[in-house]
Amino acid sequence: MENICESYSFLSVIVLVKYIIGLIQLIIPILLIFFISFDFIKAIVTNDEKLRAKAISTSGKRIFYAVLFFVVPTILSLLIGVLDNSTDSKNAFLSCYNNASMEKVESLKVQEKNLKEIENQKIEVEREKRRVERENNNKIREEAEKKNKENNQTSSSNTNVDPNLCSGDSCTGTATFDPNDLTKPSNLTVSELTLTITKYAEGRDSRVKNFIPLAPAFIKAEKDHGINAIGIMSIDAHESGWASERLARLCNNLGGYRGKGTRPCSVSNHEGGFSGYNSKEEFIDKQASKLKTNYLTPGGKYFNGKGLSGIAQKYLTTGKDHWINNISKIGTTMAKKAKEVTGR
Repeated sequence: MENICESYSFLSVIVLVKYIIGLIQLIIPILLIFFISFDFIKAIVTNDEKLRAKAISTSGKRIFYAVLFFVVPTILSLLIGVLDNSTDSKNAFLSCYNNASMEKVESLKVQEKNLKEIENQKIEVEREKRRVERENNNKIREEAEKKNKENNQTSSSNTNVDPNLCSGDSCTGTATFDPNDLTKPSNLTVSELTLTITKYAEGRDSRVKNFIPLAPAFIKAEKDHGINAIGIMSIDAHESGWASERLARLCNNLGGYRGKGTRPCSVSNHEGGFSGYNSKEEFIDKQASKLKTNYLTPGGKYFNGKGLSGIAQKYLTTGKDHWINNISKIGTTMAKKAKEVTGR
């Protein structure tokens, strides 16, 4: 426990009390002596025996009070000193009162001032540290975003996906999204999905347009892995805020995946780090493979049906209904726009 005598404010009060007691011990006896002298003079010069007797009686009382006001504080100070010594300074208040002085108050004042200055310096150092850390994080983010942009540009230029690439064997059927079966084909080409996303973005959040360059990746994921392009796109839109979240921007991770990726990721939370990918297209391909193999194939590790509700059983721990409903809403609206675009 903190020693109360080391508190500047508390010790100041003790010194003030001692100072007031000292003044009382000095001034009141002096005043009483003055009145006693006056009473003696009055007793000597008066011829009235009653007045003389009264003056002498009053003087006696004043002598008693003068002695009392002088002796009692002295005795109390001595008693506090004796008690303090007998308890080996274990009683904090007695020790504090006995040793209180203006010199110690001034010393504590200087100490507290120095401690405050040191504390302020620590605060400034911590602020500077946080500022430098923010600047470093901003530089890391800018470099990562620049690298992601370069990777995405390289990936897009190298992919050269045919705009007429069909998600299945034939794209003559009705544009489809079924939240209860994500293995049904969307029946869309790359150009059709691109136009669908563009039309969906009209009058909506501008972030939706982030998915326009990813249309070839979603169609290719459906063709290679047999998972509905609108379905997986709707999942990623929900998970990444249409690729606007920090994890998507810095690590090309559209689904909050953890574990080993294809490159390091600087983003983490209380549960640990996330996996990083060289491009968003790479993530979409690996995500589609994992979903189809583990969640949408009978006998798969997490298979509970081919729909969103089946995926959610093992894909999430909380918020399953919100996840299913929001993705269903995105996918259903996207399919409606696709029918408008394709006319089928």
